[in-house]
Amino acid sequence: MQAQNLSNSSQNHNKVKTCELKALGLLRSLDQFGVPISLTYKNEPVLKSHAGGVATILSRVIVLAFMIVQIQDVYNRVCTIQTSIYKRDLNSDFTEFNLTEQIFDIGLKLEYIFFEKDPTIQANLDQYVYLQLSQNEYQWIKNSKGQRVQIKYKQKVELTKCEQGIYDSFQCPERVNFQIGGSFAVQKSKFIQVAIRDCNQTYLNEKYNKTKQCKSKDEISKVAQFLKLHIITQNSYFDAKSFETISVKKSLDLFYLMSIKDKSIYYYMLLSQNKILRKDNMVYGPDIEEKFIETKIDHNIVQELNSTDPYNNAYIGVYIMLNDEVKQIERKVFNVLDALKNTGGFISKLNFTVKKNFRMYLRQYGFCRTRNSNSAFKDKLYENGLMKVHRELDIRNISRELRTLKFITNTILDKYQRYMLPLFRANLLNNQPKMLSFDIDDNVLEESLANIIIHEDVNKTFYDKEFRLSEEIVMKMRKPATFVEKMSRSMKQHRDQNNFHNSQDKDNELEIEQNLSNESDEEQDKSQSVPEQNNRKKELLIDDDIFQKYQPNKSEIHQAKPENQQRSFDCLENSQKQLFLPLPESKEDQSEPIDLENIQVQIQPPDNQLKKDKKTIQSNVSEINYYVEDEEEIPAPALDFIKF
Repeated sequence: MQAQNLSNSSQNHNKVKTCELKALGLLRSLDQFGVPISLTYKNEPVLKSHAGGVATILSRVIVLAFMIVQIQDVYNRVCTIQTSIYKRDLNSDFTEFNLTEQIFDIGLKLEYIFFEKDPTIQANLDQYVYLQLSQNEYQWIKNSKGQRVQIKYKQKVELTKCEQGIYDSFQCPERVNFQIGGSFAVQKSKFIQVAIRDCNQTYLNEKYNKTKQCKSKDEISKVAQFLKLHIITQNSYFDAKSFETISVKKSLDLFYLMSIKDKSIYYYMLLSQNKILRKDNMVYGPDIEEKFIETKIDHNIVQELNSTDPYNNAYIGVYIMLNDEVKQIERKVFNVLDALKNTGGFISKLNFTVKKNFRMYLRQYGFCRTRNSNSAFKDKLYENGLMKVHRELDIRNISRELRTLKFITNTILDKYQRYMLPLFRANLLNNQPKMLSFDIDDNVLEESLANIIIHEDVNKTFYDKEFRLSEEIVMKMRKPATFVEKMSRSMKQHRDQNNFHNSQDKDNELEIEQNLSNESDEEQDKSQSVPEQNNRKKELLIDDDIFQKYQPNKSEIHQAKPENQQRSFDCLENSQKQLFLPLPESKEDQSEPIDLENIQVQIQPPDNQLKKDKKTIQSNVSEINYYVEDEEEIPAPALDFIKF
């Protein structure tokens, strides 16, 4: 039972862990700020070609032409105008609109229709009817009984003859200062009223100093049914083609209103306050806001004439009220930023069209023409191969393969083979030879030769290093041994014979041993005066004739031809065999091999490179800092030039 409980708990734990991993994976997939990872070819993120260069030039020419057209539109001030209308809630928004002489003006003219037949009536028309302009305010309040009643306030405005641009017996208000706002349905409303009523004797007495009297009711009724009221209002409009400081222009609108027999007619003229938003900057700058007004006759109401009601006894009445509709106009000039934005969008559209749509159209067109061929299967195989390549180029797979290859290389190959491995043809991505062969410094060449032959000596103690340094000072005082020179020449001769005459290998080895024995006898005679050392050191002199006789070209070195690689590895193998031959210095040490870690190298570089200035390199293994900055800049292995 306990085991079953443990298994169930482990299964539940695994399920919870799986859910957590899925949730974390989903969260990671939503990341939009990830670092992009991509491979490069020749330090470029994409593979470039000549055809791509031609296509790039053509696309840039097209983009440049499109950009010139866009700049031309900027110079010509091409603009877009957007008009929107919204309604204002007059029930909750009681905003008064002040009408002044700068934005509004009105002119009135009352005329008898048959004034040509009876001009006396037109001349004495104020004895029949009375033209009145007033500022009205209606407000709902509660009376003493708690009932809501409407209180009406009226402020008369004096009319005088118009002198500023409006003539022909038009009358204008002495001072334009009106307020409009609200509506009849709200608690408070303000508007302008124009009314034509019966003759007002008080007005005649004030105007004509009691010299005129009003006509009778019958005469007034006969004339009142043939009246015509002219109303001129100053409107404003937005000039879309004007880019001046003020783009609002003024205009005059004329309205004709007629009376009806035994009827009272009221016209409702709505005045709207409109807004303008101008974005006229060619580059960047603040927006400009302006306002203008428009007036229009919305509707009219006809009712029976009631002489008892002083507010509804007008033959012609006009209410100028605030319109709840507000028009907003926005003008945006095509500027430089828009031109750049359109050009960028055009570039993206061009790339999208060329790379995707155009190629898709070509495939469809080709598929229709080659219906009986295997083009569809080839396209499907191409897509599958492309997906496979993408999986192969995943950085995780590449890093895993690189680690495996590095482990195999370190396990199977020795140091010199690993050094030669980057120079194989399979590892050279660029077949063109690089200029690295003999353009390097002499010091770099000498250092590379020393690093190839001498092993690193890291585990040596400080005492061993000091002892070796003292031995090197003593060896510097000695003259270079002649037997080493002859030994190197004999090894070189053996190397040449091994390449061209494989049948003479045994004779060459006997000759080398004989030369070594002869030279060892001579060396023993010359070195009797020098005290014996516990660890004898052999000097290997590489003469400059090795470099003079063998001059490979640069492409031969850097392309790493197979024959050069085979020659280098043969050189390594033969050099190891030759260096471990018995030395004929003494009978006791004939079977003792040379310690490669203690070999002291003396290099004579070519005369044509160092101007016959021979430099001796005393290489101490413990003091060498073998450092290579870039694998592509490693000099050519000097083992190809050393002939044993």
